[in-house]
Amino acid sequence: MWFGLQFWLGAYRAENSQWYYVTGDTLDYTVWDVNEPSAMDADGTREDYLLLWYRKSADTWSYNDMRNDPVAVAAKTYNGEGDVTLKLETTDTVEVASRVDLTNANGKKITLDLNGGVIKSLTDSLITATGKLDIKGGKLVSTSGKYKLLHVGVGGVVNTENCVFEDHNNYSNNNVHYYVICAQGTGTSNMGELHLKDGTKIIKASGWGYCLRVGYSIFTTEGDVEITGHENPLSGDNYGKGAPLVYAHTGGKITINDGASFYSPGLGNAYVINVATGNTNGYITINGGYFYGDQACIKESSSGYAKKVLTINGGYFSHDFSSLNFMGGKTLTPCSVTHTHGGKELTYSFEAK
Repeated sequence: MWFGLQFWLGAYRAENSQWYYVTGDTLDYTVWDVNEPSAMDADGTREDYLLLWYRKSADTWSYNDMRNDPVAVAAKTYNGEGDVTLKLETTDTVEVASRVDLTNANGKKITLDLNGGVIKSLTDSLITATGKLDIKGGKLVSTSGKYKLLHVGVGGVVNTENCVFEDHNNYSNNNVHYYVICAQGTGTSNMGELHLKDGTKIIKASGWGYCLRVGYSIFTTEGDVEITGHENPLSGDNYGKGAPLVYAHTGGKITINDGASFYSPGLGNAYVINVATGNTNGYITINGGYFYGDQACIKESSSGYAKKVLTINGGYFSHDFSSLNFMGGKTLTPCSVTHTHGGKELTYSFEAK
C-alpha cells in the first residue's frame, strides 16, 4: 500500500513483540529510522505495522512503525485473493530516482492510480511491467537526459486511461534508443501488450526520439488518444529534425481505431509511423483516426526481407501513400477535413494513388 512517499511492507509486530510478514516469515532485515521503532504514537495509540518512508530533509529511506492496520482497510488487496491498487495520496509532484518493477507475483492486476498527481522521473526506464498493470488519472514526466517512462516487458499487459506521458529528454542523437514508451517482447510466444485508452496522451516535448517503440508486442488504441511529436528541431544536429512517432519493429501487431490522433510536426524523419526492417512479420491495421506528418504518414524501411502487412480500413491522412507496398487490403478515400489536436486545428488533405 502506497501512502504518498510511504509504503506498508506487509509486516507487523506480534504479541510476542517479534516482527513477521503476513506470509508468516520473520522480518530479518531492518533499517530503522532514528528513535524507531517507538511502539506507540504520541497519543498513546500502538504502532504495530512496518512502514518504509522517505524523509526529504535527510534524503533517506528508512523503517518506521505505524498505527492503523492496512489489512483491515483493504483485506483483499493483501491476502492474495484480489488485485492491488497503488494510489498517490499527494497533489505535490513526487520525484522517483530509481526504477520501479510493478508486477504482482500472484498474477493479479496492479492499478497505479495517480489520483490527479504527477510523478517526475529522475531515472531511465521508470516503470517496468511484466504483469497486468493499469495506469490512470495523472501524469508521468521525464526529466532532462532521462528516457523511457514505461517499459512493457514479456508478459506485460498494460492499460492506460486519462493519463499523460510527457518526455523532456533533451538528447539530440540516436546512439541510444530514446522513446517515451517501449513495448518489446522477445518472440511471438513472449509478447507484451499495450492498450492506450480514452484520455491518454503521449507527448515528446523536446529532443530526439520516438513516442512509442513496438516490437513483438500488441499495441491498440481505444477512444480519445493523442500522440504528439517534438516540433522544435535542435540546431546543428541531423537527428534533432525529428523521429517517427511510432516505430513498428519486428513482430509488432498494431491496431489503431477511431478517436486516435497523431501529430508529427518535426522535420527530417518525422514520420507518423515507421515500419522497420526485421526478420519476422509486422502487422499494422488502421481502422480510423487522424494522422498528420510533416512528410509521410507511414513509411516502410527502404530495404529488408520482412513481410510488413499494412491494412487501412479508414482514417484521415495528411499525405498520400504512393510509395507504400501494401501487403494487406486498403481503403483510401481522398479527403479534406479539419481536426483539432492539442488545441491546434489541422487540415488533413490527400489524393489517394
